[in-house]
Amino acid sequence: MRAQATQVPRRQNPSKRRRLMGRGSAVGILIVALLIGGALAFAQSDFFRLETLEIEGLDRIGSDEIQTLLDVRRGQHMFAFQLGELKARLQRDARIESALLERDFPGRLRVYINEREPLAVLIYRGLFAEVDAQGVVLSVDNRWPEGELPVLSEVDIEVLVLGEPALASSNRLLYCLEHLGGLAPMISELYHSERGITLITEEGAQIWFPEKEGKIDEAVEALKEILDIRVPTQGCTVDLRLPERPILRCGN
Repeated sequence: MRAQATQVPRRQNPSKRRRLMGRGSAVGILIVALLIGGALAFAQSDFFRLETLEIEGLDRIGSDEIQTLLDVRRGQHMFAFQLGELKARLQRDARIESALLERDFPGRLRVYINEREPLAVLIYRGLFAEVDAQGVVLSVDNRWPEGELPVLSEVDIEVLVLGEPALASSNRLLYCLEHLGGLAPMISELYHSERGITLITEEGAQIWFPEKEGKIDEAVEALKEILDIRVPTQGCTVDLRLPERPILRCGN
């Protein structure tokens, strides 16, 4: 019996196979290059031009001030500016605590601003400085700032520098004022005295708070209860150094 014959495919010449593979690789590289080039050309086209600047989170800062800080213009290419650089420009302003920027293609730039909130005023060598709850200086002027902020008196200040703390964030006066919350507008002045933290109200009354942070919180709650009964006026004192035993005195 004859053995069944099987045809074996002829092997391709190795050099020819390499030439074909080389041609395929070259075609692939060309296609990738064309795709990348097309993408870059599209990215640089007039389709990506800044048309809208959207700013959110502003309260005391004007949108025109933000535009000046950013220094971007309508019609500018969306890839012509770096978001990190724009963020750094914004955060160099002492009034801005943080900023977030996003490109919204094809032509919108979104800016989210988190402003620092002024809490009190410091008076230093004829200058008035607004500070926030961390004691950071937000503004310095020879005129009284807008709004009704309480004054922190008799505090140690070496120098006033915009964007830098003039007081330690652990300052008891700042802590007290911040924890007063909605009651803060009734206070015109705070300072340390032999009686503890002394608060002067807009009505001219004196309120004595303890120095310890935990006790300050208790004193705030005690003050709220007193205000539900009576608003102390000039000539009244409210002793909250022992918050569990508040004392209200008015008159002689």
